[in-house]
Amino acid sequence: MLILGVDPGMTKTNPCGVAVVDTETMQVMDTRAIAPAGDLAASLTTLVEGLGEVIVAHPLNGMAYEYPHVAANAQRALKLAHIGGLVVARAGIYSLPWVAVQPTQAKVALTRDAQADKAAMVRATQQVFGVTVVKDVADAVGVARALRERMPLS
Repeated sequence: MLILGVDPGMTKTNPCGVAVVDTETMQVMDTRAIAPAGDLAASLTTLVEGLGEVIVAHPLNGMAYEYPHVAANAQRALKLAHIGGLVVARAGIYSLPWVAVQPTQAKVALTRDAQADKAAMVRATQQVFGVTVVKDVADAVGVARALRERMPLS
């Protein structure tokens, strides 16, 4: 099963992590860290175009994005909600099943530890898939695995 995992991000230090994972062969097929490109409109355009490139390049079976955990930062929550909307829209355009995954679900799916930090996610991606990725992409890999565990895809 080819699953696209998306870890939303809207800053240069926290870009949007994207990973295509084959959950049957345990291979990471494609990874990207899509950084913002200017104002909100330009950044979202860059992201939607990047997602489109990944989707057409792989015969995906499903998509998932990490539902943002936002404590008290309403501005960040709104920006990340835009990304969730783009993921859902892209899934709809390509008739792909999708789910929103809680951060703890992504962590457990990859590390078996709901409290795993970014470094643990990177290490687990290296151990499980044999690839070294940046932290945002490691989170996207966890998101993809969480989708496979939550949703029986055919």
